[in-house]
Amino acid sequence: MVSYPFFATDHRNIKFVALNIGSRYLNIHQYNKLKLYALLPLIARQDDELKKQFDFSILNDRLQGIIKNNIVTLPGFELIDPGNKTVYAVAGKADFVILDFWFVGCLPCIEDHKKIMELLPYLKQKKTPLISISNDDSYEKWKDYLENHIYSWPQYKKPSTAENIISHLGISIYPTYILLDKDGRILYSTYFLDNVLKQLN
Repeated sequence: MVSYPFFATDHRNIKFVALNIGSRYLNIHQYNKLKLYALLPLIARQDDELKKQFDFSILNDRLQGIIKNNIVTLPGFELIDPGNKTVYAVAGKADFVILDFWFVGCLPCIEDHKKIMELLPYLKQKKTPLISISNDDSYEKWKDYLENHIYSWPQYKKPSTAENIISHLGISIYPTYILLDKDGRILYSTYFLDNVLKQLN
């Protein structure tokens, strides 16, 4: 995360500080919707200049995604598999499910995937499948990448439709990891693989 100086002297820096505070507040209270609702009127009152900022869009999209969604019903979302077929992900009889949202070219995502390959036996022991869902628009680029890497866990990409699981959840930062319980309820959301793994202990 970009760190902004707390003591700002000009109007633009003050706005950056406000965004940083809002982002920190969202991270702290991401599982308490009553506290998150307090951000909605504050966001609505911001001027157009601030709303055009990239960081504002990220903050607002994530807030809306968390507030609107408590449950992820995987069979309710179309996905594209490596064979370019439309499918629906199934978690099976799992205690938990980790959703890994990434894209080709995301270096932190790729580094995490190296760790995931080593963690698969542990996840199997925990009855927690991990499902990767790519935000790539290009099927060819995604498929070429998968052909050059050995990923032995489920891989899908978003479909070309405007409404998909990624837009539905308001995900705009990668990687993003979401931990679901066996009923699809969102238990935890983070940008860090280690953090989501700690929730399984």
